[in-house]
Amino acid sequence: MGGYMEKLAWIDLSTQTVKVEELSEEIRRKYIGGTGLAAYIFRQTLFHKIDPLGPENILIFATGPLTGTGIPTSGRYAVAAKSPQTGIWGEADSGGRFGAALKAAGYDAIAIRGRASSPSVLTVIGGEIAVVSAENVWGKDTYETFDILTAKYGPKSAVVCIGPPGERLVPLANIMSEGSHARAAGRCGMGAVMGSKNLKAVVADGTLRVPIAHPKELLEAIRALAPGMMEKMKRVADYGTPGGTVGGAVIADLSARNWTDGDCSKAVECLSGENMVGQYGAGKYHCPPCFVGCGKKTRIPKGPHAGEISGAPEYEAIAGFGPQCGIYDWNTVIEANDLCNRLGMDTISVSGSVAFVFEAVSRGLLQNPVSGPKLEWGSGEGVLSLIRQIAEGEGVGSLLQGGVRKASERLGPEAEKFAVQVKGLEAPYHDPRALVSLAVAYATSPRGACHRGCTHNVERVPLPGLGYPAALDRFEQKGKGKAAALVQNYAELFNSLKVCQIAMRVYDVPILLQLTNYVTDWGMEAAEFLMAGERSLNVKRMLNISCGLSRADDTLPYRLEHEQFPTGGAAGKVPDLPKMLDEYYEFRGWGSDGVPGESKLKELGLL
Repeated sequence: MGGYMEKLAWIDLSTQTVKVEELSEEIRRKYIGGTGLAAYIFRQTLFHKIDPLGPENILIFATGPLTGTGIPTSGRYAVAAKSPQTGIWGEADSGGRFGAALKAAGYDAIAIRGRASSPSVLTVIGGEIAVVSAENVWGKDTYETFDILTAKYGPKSAVVCIGPPGERLVPLANIMSEGSHARAAGRCGMGAVMGSKNLKAVVADGTLRVPIAHPKELLEAIRALAPGMMEKMKRVADYGTPGGTVGGAVIADLSARNWTDGDCSKAVECLSGENMVGQYGAGKYHCPPCFVGCGKKTRIPKGPHAGEISGAPEYEAIAGFGPQCGIYDWNTVIEANDLCNRLGMDTISVSGSVAFVFEAVSRGLLQNPVSGPKLEWGSGEGVLSLIRQIAEGEGVGSLLQGGVRKASERLGPEAEKFAVQVKGLEAPYHDPRALVSLAVAYATSPRGACHRGCTHNVERVPLPGLGYPAALDRFEQKGKGKAAALVQNYAELFNSLKVCQIAMRVYDVPILLQLTNYVTDWGMEAAEFLMAGERSLNVKRMLNISCGLSRADDTLPYRLEHEQFPTGGAAGKVPDLPKMLDEYYEFRGWGSDGVPGESKLKELGLL
């Protein structure tokens, strides 16, 4: 059997003990890895009773069977825990070297409990696991921490770490890797969970190779796949995710000023991927073993780190710190992105919180500070000031440390109408008024407003393996509940196998299944394959239901469901969420209350 090291390490930081558990073939085949495996682990707990920042929460780093195999875009790992930002299921995903390094050290996943008595670093090197002092890196930013630890453990070691906000348990904190290349396991406050355990960093390294059941056939398949992949992903290779900035604005998928302006495509041309690479580009980098190289480097144009080379802002950071804050200026966007990465904070939630404050001030619900930059649309200094305030819990930042839901609850009903979040998680910058399947995705995603269900792919590219030989009309609502469920199931496989979701346009079901079977020797059929994704999503759903969630929580922000754009690529459009939800629940075999039915749970082997 290939693809696995067959080991899950349980690490208790309170007692500094390690227990290694064998991952049985049954568990591997049913839950695969990544967030599917993490969901299985949490299913064994009293999830609803877990304090997200308590020692009983479990912080899971998990790979998948394709991690470390040489399959393009498979250099990824997952992080999961109960979220301190939302109080429900939390997960994050990142590329870089850590996933492959963890497997080379002999483990498919590590599950961390307890709390270290003092700031610590966890090392997983050559099969040995140890807890050592973090005295020399506690208080350092993520770039400094990476540099210090790679100097100590060697350039081939992989480091994931938190910055000072994670140490302070700020719910918007994330987990960073790759130093200035700035790979982020963002969303849901996974950095705060790490900080709650007094854990500054995890270092992984090893020399083991991932077993592959059919190496010759796998290599031939990769060679056959490569030319078409490069053709389909050429724009991503050339410009990274910023290559989609202008196109997104044209159809109003990218909007401006806290989601009120759907006609910003002309203004946003200055923030195009072409412009970024042409004016500020300083090279590119790859996740192993990906040959696409979507990671771009930029030279920071201003501020305390002017002239230094840093990981370029991705699409979400450009949209969030750019148009959503009324800013069309690379200087601010690049510096804001770099500042969040150094501090270790999620760029989507932070920029969404900044845009929320700018609107609150414009409506008179908040006052501009007596000193310092004004908090208003277009203020680059205001953006940078708020990022620092959130990180330090000072001034208006103390209002925003828990995100826009908690801030809006403090400001009152008027503010709640322009707090763009679902279940406490700020929405990523793709608008369901432009791609209506996203209405279902945001409402039903296990972690809150999230586009990692990839439902909007079916409105942009063909997915014949799921029954969609041509892209669907982006405004048509009939059939989108079913389509959203099918694509979510497939996206869960990417989350479990640990393959980059950007490559979904390349990895149709038969291709991804073939690669998986070459690695594992499962001989799995498509129905069983897709059921594994469906099973993973249903487990996460049941965990959230145990926390009291129901259909009443499967909502959209008021603005995205009720306010139309007057002009632009989605003018006059709003999604009919209740209608699509009914179709979605029925297709999933869930009750009208959004609870998976007994027959569905039995079908999935969950009863």
